[in-house]
Amino acid sequence: MLNNNTSKTIKSDLNKPKIPAHITCRQCGSDKLINRGKMVQSDMFCGVKLSNDWEAGSYYECRHCHLSFRHPIRKQSEYVNLYQETPNNIYSSINLRHDQKLVLDTINRHRTGGTILDVGCFDGALLSGLATTFQKFGIEASKEAQKLCKKAGIEIIADSAEALIDIEKKYDIICAVDVIEHLISPHIFIRDIATKLNPNGLLIISTGNANNKIWRLFGGRYWYCAFPEHISFISSEWIKKITNECPFKIIELIDYQHVNINITKMTAYVKFVGRLIRGYTELITLQMYDDKSNNPKYKLGYPGVAKDHMLIVLQLNINKITN
Repeated sequence: MLNNNTSKTIKSDLNKPKIPAHITCRQCGSDKLINRGKMVQSDMFCGVKLSNDWEAGSYYECRHCHLSFRHPIRKQSEYVNLYQETPNNIYSSINLRHDQKLVLDTINRHRTGGTILDVGCFDGALLSGLATTFQKFGIEASKEAQKLCKKAGIEIIADSAEALIDIEKKYDIICAVDVIEHLISPHIFIRDIATKLNPNGLLIISTGNANNKIWRLFGGRYWYCAFPEHISFISSEWIKKITNECPFKIIELIDYQHVNINITKMTAYVKFVGRLIRGYTELITLQMYDDKSNNPKYKLGYPGVAKDHMLIVLQLNINKITN
């Protein structure tokens, strides 16, 4: 028999376990965590079929450094191997994605040329949209995508974001579009980039904003958390805190909707409601059967409904380096 707390299940996720003592924030080591519920089980990773032993895990938020993250996660080598196997058509499209257009407009608004490095450039669509006044470089794990970049005249300098620290060259602009959420240690990535920018260089980031109200309401079941390759989630609060620790200053920080250009806004809202009904029904069923062991199968939310993404422009602050 359902009690009065049933109406609060989506917000609080009553099936979530207490936080085990051994789980701490992978960035700052704090044990002051908030458990925001189990994450949705998925069997696909960037178009690659996963083995049955991949645990979806739970979604945690650190009260100290504001990093949100999936736990447990796999070894870094396993992620690298899967990224390298990613087929070249998994993200490619005839048209630029909405977020890529925003980044492209941002680059052109701030610079008319120079050296630019796109971390996670995939098929090179973003860099190909820039004028020939830019010298274009990329970091990409997928071997098939690397071939497409080379055909487009983009020089691939590494196959992983972690290799960035070993690169000697410096750049005027570094982009990271849909990259942060794939990294085990986003804070280390930001610090490494600071050493690879020319004076007054720009770091342009596009990723989810875990501080969005609907995202926080749905917790680990939110659609953006359902991808098993998404393991770290930052917020505007995280950015403000990390820029106090790294030699950057915030030039722009804009929330936006991650729009699917192939779906109308009305369709997005219809799908949002459909997922809400299906997901809510699943939560009630899990409660009725007292099923606390399995992760949910149905995600909540839908792209294009909430401003759950952010575009961040950071400029290297020379004064912080010299001081």
